[in-house]
Amino acid sequence: MGMALAREQLNLYLDGLLSLSRYPEDVSRERLVQVCGDSESFEELLGEWIWVNGLSPEISLKLKLWFGLQYQNLADLFGLSIREVDQMLRGLRVRELGSYPELSHLNKDAPGSGRISCFMVEQRLSAWVDTEWEDLTGLKELQAHLEECENCRGRLKSYRQLQMKILGERKEFSAVTEEDWTLLQMQIGRKKIRNRAKWLAYGMIAIIIFIGIVWVIKSRSERAPNIYEIIDEQK
Repeated sequence: MGMALAREQLNLYLDGLLSLSRYPEDVSRERLVQVCGDSESFEELLGEWIWVNGLSPEISLKLKLWFGLQYQNLADLFGLSIREVDQMLRGLRVRELGSYPELSHLNKDAPGSGRISCFMVEQRLSAWVDTEWEDLTGLKELQAHLEECENCRGRLKSYRQLQMKILGERKEFSAVTEEDWTLLQMQIGRKKIRNRAKWLAYGMIAIIIFIGIVWVIKSRSERAPNIYEIIDEQK
């Protein structure tokens, strides 16, 4: 990414990225600019940011809602299958909302339809809310069940309320201006120079120590008497 494009793209996702960070805002901004400069796409930037902050797949629900990621994007980020992503997001929602109380009647069919149970709706509702459900036949059955089942409509309402809650957890931050960007780039450049100088100094010290050790070993070997010389002296 070019510098201007990187800054503009960074600002598009800045609120979500900084909200995910475990570091103070000033540190996070500097690290974001550095990561952004090394990334060629938002997906690469996001993957690097997740690694920098040591974030686990449990933030997937936030990533899905804050950045509009698809299941395939999440699968690529965390090395999972789409099925595993579906199960993970459903599990995260259940953990937030609690188990569906009506699922004690697992074999009870939907009212009037006789085709799909509340249990089956609960298994599919997460993907449907995420617009990841592609089975048109199953989609019609799900919609028909929701029209007739008050309990599952209530569950759907809880899912949507949870989404609004998670969206509300994303904080707002001021955009990175061109002046900020230039200043941060300069700070990053100075740190890189200092780091190079530091590692160069460490390297020089290591070389000096190595030369000293070699000299000591060589000096000792030169001073050590040859075994044949010892025998001659004894004679």
